[in-house]
Amino acid sequence: MREIIHLKGIGRDSVATATGFHEGRKNTVWLDGRKLNPGPSLKIRNHSPDGFDWGYGGSGPAQLALAVCIELYGKTAAQKVYQYFKDEFIAGLPQTDFETEIDLRGFNDEHRGAINAVVPGHPLGDFINDGIIGTCPNCQQFVMDTQAECDNCGHQLYGPETEE
Repeated sequence: MREIIHLKGIGRDSVATATGFHEGRKNTVWLDGRKLNPGPSLKIRNHSPDGFDWGYGGSGPAQLALAVCIELYGKTAAQKVYQYFKDEFIAGLPQTDFETEIDLRGFNDEHRGAINAVVPGHPLGDFINDGIIGTCPNCQQFVMDTQAECDNCGHQLYGPETEE
C-alpha cells in the first residue's frame, strides 16, 4: 500500500482567454505523474460531470477524491473511504493550481478496516459486510472491521503478525 503520493492540479482558469470563457477546458490532475481520467470514477458515482475540482467540500472535489482512491485502493475500497479522503486531503487544497505530496500513513491506518476488507488475502475479506461489521474466520463471532484481534477467541484479524 502506498504511503506517499504526489498530486498536481492545473485549474481551467490557468490559461487566460480574451473573452474570459474557457469552453471545453477542465481541471486536470496528475497522480504520481500520471494524468487522472475521471471516467472510471464517473461510472461509480457521478458527482460532477464537469470534472475534478479541489479546495472546498463539494461535488468536484468528491469526484477527484473518488478517482484518486480508485487508483490507490481499488473500486470497492474507494467507495468506502473517498469522502473521508476528500475531507482530509482534497477540500483543504488551495483553490488555485497546486503541487503537493500527501502522506497517507495516518489515513491508511485510520481506515485500514475498510481498505483491507477488500484486499485479496485479508482474513476477513470474504466476511466484511459493508466495511462495518465482519465475522472472525476462526470462531464466527461478529467483529468491528477496526479490531486487530477478535475479542472472543483472540484470533489476529490483520496486521504484520497475521498467520495465513
